[in-house]
Amino acid sequence: MISHSLGKWGSLIVCLLVLFALLLGGVRRLSFTVDEPSHISAGYAYLAKGTAGMWTIPTRGHPVLIDAWIAWPLYLTGPALEVEHLEGWQTNRQAYDRALVVASEPLERTEVLTRIPSVWLTLLLGAIIYRWATDLGGKKAGLLALSILIFDPTLLAHGRLATNDIGVTCLGTVALYWVWRWCRHSHWTTAGVSGIFLGLTVLAKGSGLLWTLAAGLAMLWQTFMLRKSGTQTRTTLWLQIMMMGGVAFAIMWAMYGFEVGPIPGLTSFPMPAPLHWRGLLYHSNQATGSIAFALGQVKHGHWWWYFPVAFLLKNPLPFLLGLLTSIIMLAKKFRFNKHGVTLSIFPVIYTTIAILQGPNIGYRHLLPVHPFLYLLLGTMLAPLLKTLSRPGRWIWLALALWYPLGTLRVYPYELTFFNELVGGASQGWRYLAASNTDWRQGWKALRAWQDEHNQSFYGPTFRSSLTPQDYGVQVHALPPAENGEQFIRPTYFPRPGDYLIRAHDLSTYAVPYDKDYAWFRYHTPDAVIANSLFYYHVTPPIEPTWLAQCSIPVAPLDESAIAQGFGNRQLRTFTFDCTHTWIYPQGGTTTGWYALHSELLKPSQLPQRLYLQADVPQDDFVAQRLSGASQSFRQWDPHRVPAFALYEWHYPAPDSSPSSVPLPNPPPSRPALAATTPTALETHRPITTTITFNEPLTFLGITIYENNNQVDIHSWWQMRNTEPITRPFSIMAHLLTPEGTILEIADGLGISPIALQTEDIFIQRHTFSKQNTAGLWLRMGAYWVDTGSRWSVKLKSQADALFIPLQ
Repeated sequence: MISHSLGKWGSLIVCLLVLFALLLGGVRRLSFTVDEPSHISAGYAYLAKGTAGMWTIPTRGHPVLIDAWIAWPLYLTGPALEVEHLEGWQTNRQAYDRALVVASEPLERTEVLTRIPSVWLTLLLGAIIYRWATDLGGKKAGLLALSILIFDPTLLAHGRLATNDIGVTCLGTVALYWVWRWCRHSHWTTAGVSGIFLGLTVLAKGSGLLWTLAAGLAMLWQTFMLRKSGTQTRTTLWLQIMMMGGVAFAIMWAMYGFEVGPIPGLTSFPMPAPLHWRGLLYHSNQATGSIAFALGQVKHGHWWWYFPVAFLLKNPLPFLLGLLTSIIMLAKKFRFNKHGVTLSIFPVIYTTIAILQGPNIGYRHLLPVHPFLYLLLGTMLAPLLKTLSRPGRWIWLALALWYPLGTLRVYPYELTFFNELVGGASQGWRYLAASNTDWRQGWKALRAWQDEHNQSFYGPTFRSSLTPQDYGVQVHALPPAENGEQFIRPTYFPRPGDYLIRAHDLSTYAVPYDKDYAWFRYHTPDAVIANSLFYYHVTPPIEPTWLAQCSIPVAPLDESAIAQGFGNRQLRTFTFDCTHTWIYPQGGTTTGWYALHSELLKPSQLPQRLYLQADVPQDDFVAQRLSGASQSFRQWDPHRVPAFALYEWHYPAPDSSPSSVPLPNPPPSRPALAATTPTALETHRPITTTITFNEPLTFLGITIYENNNQVDIHSWWQMRNTEPITRPFSIMAHLLTPEGTILEIADGLGISPIALQTEDIFIQRHTFSKQNTAGLWLRMGAYWVDTGSRWSVKLKSQADALFIPLQ
């Protein structure tokens, strides 16, 4: 008899043991996530003080059934805490959360005691999915559905945490399973069990009401579709439905001590369980006011496409392929089935509301839909396996291996899972934030890494119940901590040191602290811990010496922003018209920055926001000149200063090879004649080297660019060692016929001569209309603007201009 039972249930037992091992293995390796202390303290308060401990509900929005469930092992085995004497009791929820968890130390013990109840609920969910899928499609369908559940990264990630996500998913699935059974064979016992679990689901989380709504619609569907259900009359069905609702409501109300009262902001007359409805109002307000990040964008509120995108990115590709196959199979053999409609009501309602109004702070809010996906996959794919050809079996085997291996690759940090479409967990922070990537689950791994490398750093601390220091992490605080030292300043170029930056901070770069972390987004970390913590070793660079700001349409940084962004560096700062002139200070042999207003840049596309690709200037001249620089900062939205981008001109360290020096590359010298007029050209020999003027300027050469509408001639110049210039000068550029007739003039200089210093190289852009340049000449030179006198060419008697053939 025993062996027969083991044979019948052996596969289920083995699968559940595998699930239990995977969940338990991560329980001790993960630090407390953001929400766990809040759930534990709320549950403990209820166990210790009954309804008097429910003061947390209006301040956090969650009922306390699951909180009490996860807290009861701690309450029974831990020290008897007088919660009313803890800091923050009924006045400051966050302070109370911390006080209770700290009073329950050691943390590792508290983690295990409070997470094990969630593991039990996850095992119950696995068992009910097996049973439901077996009822729908047989034992093979049940085993397949359970196997898919076991290696679902979202289920594993939240199935071991002391939160209510797995609780409402488990209880709601059990409740709808019993409702489904009632719809097939209505019975008073089935109706009573359904009512019990529906009441518990309402008490599990605010979204529990959606499960009861789906159950109610399914029962109404059953009642109106059939006049009879077996031997039951419609009147009997209505009576059973009323009993279900009465049992569910009684269970819900009983937990609130049958309290009656008005609901501030909603009603002025008494209502049952007012605390419950106040919690729902809090959640509704939070959903519309929270900060959401997705695909490189940040906003208050939500996007309708958030959860569809998260669904495509946070689920394994074999899971998505199997789901697509199942939907196609379902569509091919579709026939009206009243019980199939019952199964689809909840996932349709829940997904629709999540898309239209759900909080965009984590894919975990779509976890309640997953049990129905397991059922769909199990019941559709199990029959398919019998019909596969030999190549099909190999494909199935490859997918069957890919699915669990992809999940185990990030174990036990399944919170960070992203599929191969976006490069896996290491790239997920570019797409989504918060509990999708970094829910502070990696502090234990960080402590182990820090101990191994004997490394200290500047890193994150938070206005939350727990900090890295509670896990033994030695860290100097960075913003946004109230006591955070401004070590990350200056903003645009962090001082040398070791930094630890959270994935969440790298993602949400439009929130108030975006400037504190922006530099790190454009640099590769030296180490990644737990897929969510990024370590950077910032080495001392050759000190940057200058900041060149394009003045079109305006220079983006004022003196205050420069001081804040670059610290106390003694920078040489100046502005220039980058659409007509470009400058390489000291000939490009020093490190510095170019600052460009966002209006000069092409509109940012998705790849630029996600992968922080360098913003492309709209003007080809500017884009060409920036090709030797790398973007190191981007402020997307105008705050106190306009939106802008910084490009860093690198000069290598002394031990760098000469070939790595990113110096500007002047064009090869073109033959030029130094003369006064075109008629004197025949008496002069061409000069093929650089040409120096008697004034402090050397001509290096020209480059010519032609397009459909114009001819761009870029003249290269370098300032010689001389006294500072105090007079304005300009660059002369005249387009001439062979006979010396002037066709066009493009004189100008896009930078104040006073800003120029010795060894500076600058390029002046001269734009002429499109025409055949064969046989034409370019007359170039420099002249003082105040007197109009031209500069003479050194060693060439009376020569005051250069004549360059354009052919």
